[in-house]
Amino acid sequence: MIFAVACLTSYFGGVLCASAQIREAVQQSLDALEAPDGVVALVPTLPRRGGAEAQYLRLAVESLLEHGAVHHVVVFGALPAALQKGGDRVSVWARPEWDHPQLSRPAALARNFGDPLEKVLWRSRLVLDFATAMRALLAWSEVVFPKSALMWFEDDVMVVDGFGAEVERFLAHPPAGWVALRFLGFDPDPDPSTWAWGTQGFGGKGVALYNRHWLPAFLNFCEENFDAAPLDWLVEMFDNRSGSLYR
Repeated sequence: MIFAVACLTSYFGGVLCASAQIREAVQQSLDALEAPDGVVALVPTLPRRGGAEAQYLRLAVESLLEHGAVHHVVVFGALPAALQKGGDRVSVWARPEWDHPQLSRPAALARNFGDPLEKVLWRSRLVLDFATAMRALLAWSEVVFPKSALMWFEDDVMVVDGFGAEVERFLAHPPAGWVALRFLGFDPDPDPSTWAWGTQGFGGKGVALYNRHWLPAFLNFCEENFDAAPLDWLVEMFDNRSGSLYR
């Protein structure tokens, strides 16, 4: 199990405007946005060796619910039996088998960083799954939790004491124009059978809290650059003012 500590970092895109007046107008409009009201977390999960996903998922969801800030958890792809508590604060959505047409021609994918094709396919599918799932969460939350920030939370991560307080402190006075809040500080998973691609058990880098205002543009960006880099790198590459690569 990987444990996330409450050490936070956020990313902001540069303002690419033609004049100081335009920059000031953009900043004023951002400052007028209401601060997010709590967090809705999406936890995707997949079968693991020996059915270990049930234990992983239970610990992940319980840690979210016990440490404040998160007022609802959507489990994506798990059976209700995997959850022992949570009540009306937990929803379970069936996970469809998405057939991403972008992956139909593997030879056309960008082979950045010297990665083997198998790894490029794996991380490209993860980015596309993320974009599809978060669009569904965004649409659902517009009706149920319209002011919430949205979190992508991996099923092999647990939060530690202080996590909820740190998130609430950030959301109480969020910087204008923030796109995502990433979480740093992970212990390796003690089960070597879960390790992949030379990670030595250090995962969880995809865990992040997203500003729903900028999320649609970021999801478009992910779909356009799904094979360019891992998901956590795409957060750093995104320019929230232009919806393109941050330069």
